[in-house]
Amino acid sequence: MPRLEEHAARGVDIGEAAAEKIVKRLPPYAVDPFRFSLRYGIRKGQLAATERRHVDLERGIIEWPAAVCKARVPHTLPLEGEGLAIVERAMANARPWCVYLFHGRDCAPARIRKRSAKYACLGNLRLAFQKACAAAGIITGRKRGGLVWHSTRSTAATDLAAAGCTIEDVMKIGGWRTAEVARRYDLGNLEALRDRIAAASTRATVVRLAGRKKANP
Repeated sequence: MPRLEEHAARGVDIGEAAAEKIVKRLPPYAVDPFRFSLRYGIRKGQLAATERRHVDLERGIIEWPAAVCKARVPHTLPLEGEGLAIVERAMANARPWCVYLFHGRDCAPARIRKRSAKYACLGNLRLAFQKACAAAGIITGRKRGGLVWHSTRSTAATDLAAAGCTIEDVMKIGGWRTAEVARRYDLGNLEALRDRIAAASTRATVVRLAGRKKANP
């Protein structure tokens, strides 16, 4: 029987000002994971499951096995700029008893057996994020239309698209399986669109002027 198509509520963009307020109030162990998620939109579970063996600093990539990223094929992410610096810091902070790239508050040999099965050493980060937002006066929770950690996915998709990445690029970076889902995470950036329209208008004017000069030597 035909069914009505159901759409989940769209995400919320974490603006630059809000992101900086949150960063200042997050516990130190959560800062780099948060910045990494903002930049690339990696799922929290996948980020927590990242092991040092998934990182190749010589090539400047992270390659998650298919099983880790819940896909049929591995997810390969090229690193640059701040993203690469975050991973380099995490690699330099390697701990002999822990295989993971990012470490949580209670990373210690005695606590290995007590780790979350879903969020490994890093932990859920939900409570840390909520406390940071509350301290910054930022509303949290989907029901209230506020921020959740997963909002980093929407923010990354929006920023990547605004920077000129194709939908295929956005899918590869954030690990989205379909263009439809990736487009849903892109909330749209009107100022970036305005800049692209202005750039297109400028190019069109230059082309018209060049055409007139050729026509009237």
